[in-house]
Amino acid sequence: MYTESEINGENFLLDLCSKTEKKCTFDAKDTESFQLWKESTRKSLFNVLGCNKIKDDTSGAELISSEKFEGYRRDKYILPTAKKLKMPLYVLVPDEGCGKVFIALHGHGSYGKEGIVGHHIKDREADPNTNGEYGLELVRQGYIAVCPDILGSGERAIGILEEPTARSACDILNNTLVALGLSLQGVVLYELLKLVDFALPIKENRYEKLGVCGFSGGGLFSMWLAAMSDKVDIAVVSGYFHSQKDTCLQSNKCGCNFVPDFWNTADMGELAALSAPKPLYIELGSGDLLNGRSGLEGVYGQLDTAKRAYDIFNSSDNLRLQLCDGMHRWYGSCYPFLNEVVKGMDPIS
Repeated sequence: MYTESEINGENFLLDLCSKTEKKCTFDAKDTESFQLWKESTRKSLFNVLGCNKIKDDTSGAELISSEKFEGYRRDKYILPTAKKLKMPLYVLVPDEGCGKVFIALHGHGSYGKEGIVGHHIKDREADPNTNGEYGLELVRQGYIAVCPDILGSGERAIGILEEPTARSACDILNNTLVALGLSLQGVVLYELLKLVDFALPIKENRYEKLGVCGFSGGGLFSMWLAAMSDKVDIAVVSGYFHSQKDTCLQSNKCGCNFVPDFWNTADMGELAALSAPKPLYIELGSGDLLNGRSGLEGVYGQLDTAKRAYDIFNSSDNLRLQLCDGMHRWYGSCYPFLNEVVKGMDPIS
């Protein structure tokens, strides 16, 4: 006898997922062993992502335009990141604010940076009810919002897709990059690390480090950046905190979710643990189907890993999980937390 799942490969893949053993499982017991684990894990992840194969471009950013809106200014830049690769981005600067920079990372369906800054383009409309205009919300909270197009989305999808829409070109890009020994997540992380170095010298910035936030795929990349950069001191992850292999064949179907050998190396719990003890706010819909087969049980499993890291530093209050009543969307529950944390930070004198 046989089942359909045995023929189509589902059972085979799920069995492989259940037997994976993470090479970088979090096992630190004190600050010294944490630092050793952090250094070795970061090195392993950079290699897995393929970041070490990317050639740098040290050229300066070019200011393309500057527009004034009620309460803020929106500058557009083109930032060289790697050889033959440039990132378009907006910098939103409030007329009055605290001088804290946040990098805001879009998810799918917002036409890249445009949706999160409230700039809706004809035939490429974003759904603000799902994706949120959190770049615009940040600047209205008094923060400087740096909003890039992630590779494959927004302006960076034109010419790759046959019909440029709010969709992304993640599958096409990741397939090519994987064949070259890299990954889309690796290129995105590499570019975001370059973006950090661009954002910190912004003349209105008054702090030594910056924050990052994002929804869905942007939440995943927010977690990556917070985990891999000590220049990030606060992070918000919305709509993405679950065991990645738990979603196999089910919900995470976009190419941007997949990195060769990552599931054998670490998971979201390890990425969150790498962020310890910096403030990390996680926002999820209680009915978010992206959580995978285990639902909230899988979410709490990843959270437990992160908690053990934060407990080492006696900083459990810096790790927050906010469950919101609903499905996969940006809820914007983070602002009281952000304001509280930033209020306690010392600006550069």
